[in-house]
Amino acid sequence: GGGDRTTSVITVCGSESGFLFVWRDRHLWSDVRAHDGAVRAVCTSSDRRDGFLSGGDDGVIKMWSLKDRKLDNTFHVDCNSLLRSPLAQGCSLRCLATVGGGGTWQKVAFGTDRRVLYEFELDQKDSKRIKIVNNSLREINSAPSPSGCSALAPHPHSSFFATAGSDGVCRFWDLTSHAPLCELQLKEDCKELDWHPGDFQHLAVGLGRGGVRILKYEGITQSSFLLSVLLSLDQRTCGVQKLRYSPDGTYLAVATDDKTIDVYLVAQDYSRWGVCKGHSDQIINFDWSEDGSVVRSNDKSYNLIFWRVEEMRRGIIEPCRTTAEFADMSWASSSCPLTWSTQHVGKFYEAVSHIRDLDRSKNGSLLAVADAFGYLRVFTFPSIDRGRCLSYQAHAGGCGHVAFSYDDRKVLSAGSRDGCVMQWKVQLIPTEATSQVVSPQGRRQIVDSFNGEQQGGLQESAAGAGGLQVE
Repeated sequence: GGGDRTTSVITVCGSESGFLFVWRDRHLWSDVRAHDGAVRAVCTSSDRRDGFLSGGDDGVIKMWSLKDRKLDNTFHVDCNSLLRSPLAQGCSLRCLATVGGGGTWQKVAFGTDRRVLYEFELDQKDSKRIKIVNNSLREINSAPSPSGCSALAPHPHSSFFATAGSDGVCRFWDLTSHAPLCELQLKEDCKELDWHPGDFQHLAVGLGRGGVRILKYEGITQSSFLLSVLLSLDQRTCGVQKLRYSPDGTYLAVATDDKTIDVYLVAQDYSRWGVCKGHSDQIINFDWSEDGSVVRSNDKSYNLIFWRVEEMRRGIIEPCRTTAEFADMSWASSSCPLTWSTQHVGKFYEAVSHIRDLDRSKNGSLLAVADAFGYLRVFTFPSIDRGRCLSYQAHAGGCGHVAFSYDDRKVLSAGSRDGCVMQWKVQLIPTEATSQVVSPQGRRQIVDSFNGEQQGGLQESAAGAGGLQVE
């Protein structure tokens, strides 16, 4: 509401039929048909007591002047004409905000039903001809999916990453600009993503209904992002839990809801090599050894099982009977929560199912953990006995995925319900500052997260641990 609050209160509201209503105290003061479709957003400003903005399903932003009980439309812009991206066409306005000063609106920010925020500047030198400043439109932020981000995969060699969700859209983002590069409509519930580590430039997409799609990435040109569906693997009808390429790219392993892991040969058009059978409960996660010969996996019954991929008989890969031989084996990743090098992580949780994802940094010094409570935790690696961690409240409703970027400078976390991907900058904490438990004041000096306010608390500090700053 605007107006002189000492005498009366002016309230503006919009309707599903496209009308704007202006109320003075409890009485209807004025009304006008403002939009073709529902009014979704109304924005007033403390610097403009006599005017406000409105936005609706028609994708139009209008500026209104309120004088003598009459609404005058002083400026309007059709966002569908303003936004050049084909991904933005046919959008509907969902929110509006302004930045003002000196009695004028200097900037206008708006959000669309495509989960994208934009802003532009206004030229109001001539009050009778208000216009948008040339080249001032820019994208502020985007959200991956309205129904949660169920898959996340940074490219192993480049500064972009892929996300996917139950909306059936695979999206690609730039780590530097935070902007979307393109999207591919798969029209299927997507659960998991992983890039091929070699020169094939394949992206494997695990589906919620079962099956895998292999996408072929051919590069980025000035005008387009070259991507296509290469082939489909439909041997399974139960959902994909996890999938991961072997370090040398020879195999693709896919864990499904039926407690098995399928292993495919990449060079032979992804023909199925064998099936790992032996788990008694749903598989949580798995890792490849550095030489690509062994897979280790955890399930919800707290089992840790090892599999030698080459020891396949009649299509079945049996669990290894002895595990002592794997004690000193090097692993390409550390995604299993129930291993020797990650045993301290489990002490933070009552059930292993609360741990949603783990990722070890490429240099092997840090371990990032996503959990069901929306926390992102960073441990020193290996985290064996007295490992300590930094803890951040990252997401609402659960943190489903976490991953380091190709150069370990960034950490990406994906919300399983809030539909957000958070990008964090890794800041190493000096050893002398972390030799003991740090005071709350010291925490704020060491880790500057969430725009300067520590969220979730630094539970423990550790020499060499990484601090994260949200970008």
